[in-house]
Amino acid sequence: NNSAVCYNFGSWIGGEDENEMEIKLSNQVRCYNYGKINGENLELNSTVSLLNGEGGIIDIEDLTLTNRTTLTNNGKIYVDDDLEITSDATLENYCLLKADEIKMSGSTIELYEGAFLRADEWKGDNTTIRMEGGSHIRVKELEDVYNLKFINQTPDFALFTCKEKIEDLRWAQVKFQGNIELLHLGLRKGSGENGDQLYPASLFSRGAYITGEQKQGIRKTACNKGEGSMAGTITDSDGDGVPDEEERFPDDPERAFISYFPNSDT
Repeated sequence: NNSAVCYNFGSWIGGEDENEMEIKLSNQVRCYNYGKINGENLELNSTVSLLNGEGGIIDIEDLTLTNRTTLTNNGKIYVDDDLEITSDATLENYCLLKADEIKMSGSTIELYEGAFLRADEWKGDNTTIRMEGGSHIRVKELEDVYNLKFINQTPDFALFTCKEKIEDLRWAQVKFQGNIELLHLGLRKGSGENGDQLYPASLFSRGAYITGEQKQGIRKTACNKGEGSMAGTITDSDGDGVPDEEERFPDDPERAFISYFPNSDT
């Protein structure tokens, strides 16, 4: 509380049962996690910033971001139940985030190249989702949504996959702008459930489109584990910018090549 700064390089576990712990950060607290956080509830409220660094793991039942808080994820976050992002909160995802249900209102979500966000249910309103090329969102259902904007301002495609159901978006003021493929695996002809008439062309602009069959592959990274990749997609497992097939150390982001001087026999 009150502008405190905290660092975790070990484990935050509550009592004998790690799932009993509740963590509440508020009033301009800044926290840095490079270890593991386990518990029942993690709540960030009122201008809090939490960095989950590379190698950091947050494994929690419920996660709440509200009132101008920022969560930056460079590691892995697992939310067993609800992830709520409201009231000018921001989620910045550079790696892996999985949740059962995501609820958004008046917030911002940013996904960077190679990032993967997965949820069973996605609900919310008045939220902007910025997706860099190479990022991937995968949900089972997209419903109870209003005034959502999915935006990609990079030249490479981002992928939004829905496995089962997308509600009627004709009056939901949902927009997809830029190079975004909305892959709706339940898409069918007509105006019934998942019918293509429920998703008119006016929802898509500047390269965005909807399809029932994947056309754009996402580069495999250590964060997405190949979710969204296709045959012929470049694989870069360690995310160092060098394709696996061109380097000697495909799982080490600090090394790529071996150089000899003046030659390998010296």
